[in-house]
Amino acid sequence: MYESLARTSVALARRYVDVAPTLQPTFSAAEFARWTEYCLRLAQTGWRAWESADAFLQISPFLRQHLSSDELWIWAEHGNTLAQRSSEVAAAFFRAARPLLQGTSQPVFAAWVAGSRPYLDASPSLLALAVEYFRLSPLVYSQYAPAAAALWSQVGAGFARVHVQHGQTFFVLSRTHLERT
Repeated sequence: MYESLARTSVALARRYVDVAPTLQPTFSAAEFARWTEYCLRLAQTGWRAWESADAFLQISPFLRQHLSSDELWIWAEHGNTLAQRSSEVAAAFFRAARPLLQGTSQPVFAAWVAGSRPYLDASPSLLALAVEYFRLSPLVYSQYAPAAAALWSQVGAGFARVHVQHGQTFFVLSRTHLERT
């Protein structure tokens, strides 16, 4: 595995070597092989794919502590799907996991993921706005009730549908508000 990851990034391969011994005892042999396969798939999804694979490796011990194996595979699969569009979006998704999971449930997770879809499903895709959504949304979900956070997601998507700049402005204003509250 080290050699396969090292072809993408030596730093990524080193991260795998650091994380794998921590996780291996918590998985069955088949689960560990599946986790390793996700790492490799993420690393091979495209340009700058090491970013999303590194973010997955960094968050994997936390995810393993807080999620069942089936729930972990849902996160990994969604991250892999995002990585096929943009490694930066997938990395932002994985980095958002820790703050989001500390205070939410699976239904909130589903709503959170759904909040990214308007940016990803737009034609053309609004990948930079999806990244901003994943960066800011954990703060919104931690400070507001799930219904208010979902409304925030809808408002942001509405602005982005009108014009990309409106979506960008929405996120700038949201960030300013969140930093001051």
